[in-house]
Order: sequence, then C-alpha cells, then structure tokens
Amino acid sequence: PQLHLQSIPYKKKKTIDSSIIAFATTMDTTSHEFVWTVDTIGVRSYLYDVAIINENNVWAVGEIHLNNNDTLYDVAQWNGLQWNFLKASGFPAYAVYAFSANDVWIGTTAPHHWNGQSWIGYNVTGIFNGYIKRMWGISSSNLYIVGSNGSMAHFNGSQWTKLESGTSINLRDIWGSPDGSNLWACGYRGDQSESILLHSSNGTSWQEYGHAPPYGIYQDLFSSVWFPRNDSAYVVGNKNIFRHSPNSATGYKKNPLTLGNFPYCIRGNDRNDIVIAGDDGMVWHFNGVTWKRYAELFNPLDDLSSVAISGNTIVAVGGRYYNGIRWTGIIYKGVRQ
Repeated sequence: PQLHLQSIPYKKKKTIDSSIIAFATTMDTTSHEFVWTVDTIGVRSYLYDVAIINENNVWAVGEIHLNNNDTLYDVAQWNGLQWNFLKASGFPAYAVYAFSANDVWIGTTAPHHWNGQSWIGYNVTGIFNGYIKRMWGISSSNLYIVGSNGSMAHFNGSQWTKLESGTSINLRDIWGSPDGSNLWACGYRGDQSESILLHSSNGTSWQEYGHAPPYGIYQDLFSSVWFPRNDSAYVVGNKNIFRHSPNSATGYKKNPLTLGNFPYCIRGNDRNDIVIAGDDGMVWHFNGVTWKRYAELFNPLDDLSSVAISGNTIVAVGGRYYNGIRWTGIIYKGVRQ
C-alpha cells in the first residue's frame, strides 16, 4: 500500500530565540541553509527511528496505521517519490540501521534483516530482554543492539552474543567510532529517575562514565550519543550538549548551548555538520562554528524521536499529538541549498 503525502501548515507559531550561538572557531563550516517540508504518515501512528541511504532511499520505523483499522506496518521506505509501507515483523519497530539498500536492520523485540529480497528475523530469547531501541555497527558482521532493562547484544554475522551492560536502566542509544575502538551507550529510566552513560574500548566489557543522580556536570538525563571520529563523543540530555573524551575521567561541556527543549537524538556527517532533534519540533544544526535552531519548525504538538543526516539531507521523525492523544506520524525533511 502507498500513501500520498502533503505538506501541512504549522498548527501554532511562537516566537523563540533562533539566534546563532558560537560553539568553536577552528573548523571549516557547512551551510545552515535548509529548505524544510513537514509531512504526516497514518493515523494513531508514531515513528521512532530513521536511516538515510541517500536522498531517494530513506527508511523510517515505528507503529504505522494507514487508517482506523488495526493493520500495523512497522517500516516506511521513501523511494524518492513516495513512501511504501512494509510489514517486517508484525510488531512496532523502534530502531533502524542501514548499511546499503540491500542491507538494512530493524529492531522490535528481535532484530530483523532486509537482504534486498526478504526479511530475516533472529531469535534472541534469553540474550536480549525487551525492545531494541537503537542499533549501531561497522557492518552486518559487527553489529550492536541496545534497549530495555539495560539489554545489550552483539552480532558477528552468524550468531548473537549477550553483553553485560552492568545496569538495568533502559538504554536508548549506542554509537561507535569509525574503527570500532570506542563505543558509547546511554539511556534513562522511564520515570526519568536515573540515567547512565557507558563506554567500551573493546565492545565486550562496559564501564560507567556518567550517572545521574548524582548529577554533577551532566545535570540530568543522557538521551543520545554520537561521534564521527575516535577521539571523543557528543552526548545530549537535559537541554544541553556535552563532549566527552574516553581518555578523561570526567566529561565536559563545550561552550554551553541552551537547546530550549529536551533532545532525543544527535547525529552528524562530521564534526562540522551535526544535527539534534527533540521536543516541540526542535531541530538544531552545527556548521563547525555556530549552532542554529530552525524557528520555523517549532510546534508544541510534535515530538521528534530520531534524526539522521546524510550529505545535504536531514530527516527527523516522530509523532504529532492532539489533546495528548497520538494523532499521526511526523516527518521533517530538510534539503541543504
């Protein structure tokens, strides 16, 4: 089934501070200039994660109902003209990671792999406890999953192995360095009473690098982590962004940036091309020197749970609420000019 989408007007407008805030002065810059469209998908729907292969091949996952019946789709794939809806598992999907058009992974209570022809599901009963919330890997023979109750596992191309995170806190993100020498994971409990930041230098054993409470420098929750190189990780949470070094006993803030809303996801092309998304349609972009928030996207009805950037394309996904009730899946797409 296919659904033709239309850009929709913003429900509310508020004046917010979209000033550009200095962050660093030593990198080349990328352009802040993106043209944005906002589209909706389905009813009683929500999109949890997104991956970009290229501007004409985007994968989003979630809980998608095209109308008011009970038919559930867990994958939406953009082919450059329209969204196609797929059933990979029959359950809501919370994570997606794509290596190529014929090598895509999604996570429900189990991992599922698209090989270009069909979906292959893996049984991780006894290895993984709960929902997979995020995935990261170098290839389909070196892939990590994290999620509910501190669950963590690794796939070597033939079998899944349980990893001990040392925590029961829900892990909501994982990312690794390009060479796989450093991995970071983070998350927080559903009642937001506790949060954790973990680091591994071998992909097997994990150490706690931040915990809230006590809050210390981090102040509150760790929601997402990302980094493009081997030296340090960018961590977001509690309306702030931090840069953390695996060679330092403590993290630190790099010129504090007041995000304005809670951030759910940070991703980037490189250190001079980073994007953050979160509550109220919040999207920030870092160009290597300055941060910019796109004020025209502000909407208190929208939660953006994930964001991806590839080349000159940004895609953020989430849900739009009406009177506190889940209304429709939401997709923000920005194309750099």
